[in-house]
Amino acid sequence: MAYVPPHRRHRPESTIGHQQEHINKTQPWGDNKSNKDRDDHFLSTQFCNAFSRICCINMKSRRDKWRRFQKQADRIGTEFQQKLQRFDAVNGMEVLNDDDAYGPEGESMKEQLAACIQLEWDTTQNAKWDRHVEPGITRIMTGGELGCAMSHVALWRQLVSASNDAVSMLIFEDDATFLAEKKMQQQGSFQSNSSNRGASRFLQAFSQAWSLLPDDWDIFYLGLSDRGERLPVEMADAQASNAQNQDGSPQSVTLVQDVTLFRPTYGFHTHAYALRKRAAAKLLGNLPVSGPLDVWLADNKWFNLNVYVPIVLNEGWRGNGASLVFQCKDAGSDVRMSSRIK
Repeated sequence: MAYVPPHRRHRPESTIGHQQEHINKTQPWGDNKSNKDRDDHFLSTQFCNAFSRICCINMKSRRDKWRRFQKQADRIGTEFQQKLQRFDAVNGMEVLNDDDAYGPEGESMKEQLAACIQLEWDTTQNAKWDRHVEPGITRIMTGGELGCAMSHVALWRQLVSASNDAVSMLIFEDDATFLAEKKMQQQGSFQSNSSNRGASRFLQAFSQAWSLLPDDWDIFYLGLSDRGERLPVEMADAQASNAQNQDGSPQSVTLVQDVTLFRPTYGFHTHAYALRKRAAAKLLGNLPVSGPLDVWLADNKWFNLNVYVPIVLNEGWRGNGASLVFQCKDAGSDVRMSSRIK
């Protein structure tokens, strides 16, 4: 029988029904409202505690996008609102055009540019995965791509230089949008009904993904537009401890098991990903970034780091799986793509 990767598999009804029985029945939690509040708080706390820091990159000229992202944070919960930090994005056009541009800590941005970015890049690898790109052409990074890359690199440096207690960072870009509630009820999928006690689909999906994530993870994409083969993950290696309360007791929130992980072959976007300190150190050790950040990472196969991507099965484009975090097209991109400039 031919091998079917996890993201292509449809789970039988009997299996789904069995998985839905994973409920802690030892405590009567009262009415639906108290159940909803308890579950939302638990899942939001679990999400926030998974990472040492949570940051969102936002240009000071785009406060509208910051306000939009804060509304997203409202839906995730108070814990997320309190932990979320705004990072003032590097303005790439200013770096290119102003020799006297300085960063928030007084550093020369021209010097930072020289230290971490190579503006020229080759499209050969990228063209294999993007039909809009011509191969074998040398391109020059746009101001938006430059600012994006320098902003992410700055956050990696902050993570590496932080105290030992800071071991990981979750990075968002301000056009990130979380998995929405599902209006129509479907068998075997996250829904807005009494079976999930009101907890948001994103938090449920994250909880499932986190429970499956292997201990060796370096980069964890909550959103990635992947290309090529999705390499299966051996679920037996997952962190069983991730699905428990902090006191070691079993997780009591009802979760439908329709989330899986894969290892990507190639992919685009950096709007939502987490990385560990050791991963940040390895990426910094491979500077300069040559080309758009997402392309540089994928072209170099993420420098052999352990990269994982979660998806909600049987949803998204052509049912190939939905990301936990999307890019909001309505927000408008601040990054012009050098690969498609004619």
